Amino acid sequence: MKQNSKIQIFQHNANRNPHCMHTCLDYAIELKIDFILFQELYIAKDDITTISHSAFYCIMPITQNIRPRVMIFARKQSRFDFCLRSDICTDSDILIIDIIDKTNSFSETIQLINIYNERSLKKDCNEYTVKRKLHEIIPNKNAILCGDLNAHHSWWNSTITNPKNANKLIDWLEKYEFDLLNEPDQQTCTRSNTSIIDLTFASKNLNNKLHIFWEISEKNSGSDHMIIQFTIHIDDGNLVENPLYNNQYNFDKADWKQFEIDLITHANTDEFQTQLDNSIITLDILEKEAEKLRDIILKAAENIPKKRISEHSKCWWNNELKTLRKELSITRRNWQERSISQQEYQQARTKYFQQIKLEKAKCWNNFLENAVGKEIFKAFNYTKSNRVEKLPIIQYSYENQEKTAITFQQKCEAFMRVLFINPPQTEAIKWDNYKESN
Repeated sequence: MKQNSKIQIFQHNANRNPHCMHTCLDYAIELKIDFILFQELYIAKDDITTISHSAFYCIMPITQNIRPRVMIFARKQSRFDFCLRSDICTDSDILIIDIIDKTNSFSETIQLINIYNERSLKKDCNEYTVKRKLHEIIPNKNAILCGDLNAHHSWWNSTITNPKNANKLIDWLEKYEFDLLNEPDQQTCTRSNTSIIDLTFASKNLNNKLHIFWEISEKNSGSDHMIIQFTIHIDDGNLVENPLYNNQYNFDKADWKQFEIDLITHANTDEFQTQLDNSIITLDILEKEAEKLRDIILKAAENIPKKRISEHSKCWWNNELKTLRKELSITRRNWQERSISQQEYQQARTKYFQQIKLEKAKCWNNFLENAVGKEIFKAFNYTKSNRVEKLPIIQYSYENQEKTAITFQQKCEAFMRVLFINPPQTEAIKWDNYKESN
C-alpha cells in the first residue's frame, strides 16, 4: 500500500479585504488546501484581530504594535503539521513555518517562507523587506519562498530591461540556489497587462527531489491579484498508510473487551493463518505476515465508532453567494479577454462583496435575536481573537551544550531531559581493604 501524498498551497494578496480572504478560505475547503499564504491581509484597527475560520488555524507573526502584512492559515484536518519558526525571523512582513508530516516521522522538513516585500511600517525605516530582513535568513535546504515581491526583473518578465527593486532578491536567490516556479511572462496581477509580482521560488534541492506543480488558479476572490496554487508531490516510498490517521477512530467510545474478542476470532480464521516457517524466512514472507497482522487489527476495529469530522463553510455562506462567486470568475475572465469593460467587472465584484456583507449581518442579527440562556455568551467567543498559541520553540542546556527544540518530538525530548535528570553517579565502593571493627 504505497502512499502518494501531496501538500496543496494557496498564495494570495488579499488587498486588505476580508471578503477576499473568506472567498479564498471557502475555495480551500472545497479543494482541501493544506496551507493558505496571505499577503496584505485584513487586520482590524487593533493590529491583532483578523478573520477566523473553524476549519483552519490562523498563524501570524509575533510582533507588537505593528500591523502584520503576512499570515498563514493551516488546515486543521491536514496530515501535515507545522512549526512557527519565530527563532529565525520576527519581522511583520515575513512568516516562516516548517511543515512536518504527522504520519511519517522520518520525512524531511519542508520550509515555507511567506513574504511581502514593501517598505517597513516602522517609523524612520524605508527599507524594503528583502533588504531589511531577508538577506539575514539562511533557508532550509528544502525551502519555498513565495509572496508579493514587488520586484521587476527579466527572469520572470521578459519586457523588463532595467531591473527594479530586484537586485538584493536575485543575490539572495542565487546565493542559496533557488529556482523560479512561475511560468515566465504570465501575469499575476490585473493592475496592468505586464504585472508579474506574485512569485514562487523553490530551493534547487527541493525542486530536484520532488515534483512541484505551479499554476494560476481559475478561482477569483475579487482581489486584483490572482490566486496562485502550487502542489508539492511527495513519494513516501514503501511506507504503508497509517490507519489511525485515515480512519480517525473514536477511542473514547471503543468497547475494548469486544475488540479483544474480535481480534482473537479473526486471528484464528483460515484467511489469516500464519505461513511462517523457521527454516525459510525471507523479507517477502515477513512483509506478507505484517500485512496480515495489520488486516486483523483493521477488521477487529470495524466495530469502533469513527469520529465525525467535517469541514464546514461559514454559517452565513449560502448558494446565492456561490452563484455570485462563479459569476464573478466568469466576468473577470471575460474582462481579461476584452469582451466586456472593466466597469462591468467592477460592478460584479461590488455586488458580490455587498451580498457577503448582507449575509453576514443577517446571520449575526438572527443569532443575537434568537439566542437563549447561555447561548448569548457564544457571542464573546465568536468575536475574540483566535491566534494560534502553540508551544514555542524551546532553548535549553544539556550536557554543557546549548540546544534548540523545534519539532514536537524535539520538544518532548527537551522536557524529558530537563525535568527528569539522571541521578548523580558515584564510583563503586572497593571492599578489598575493608576490615571489620571490633
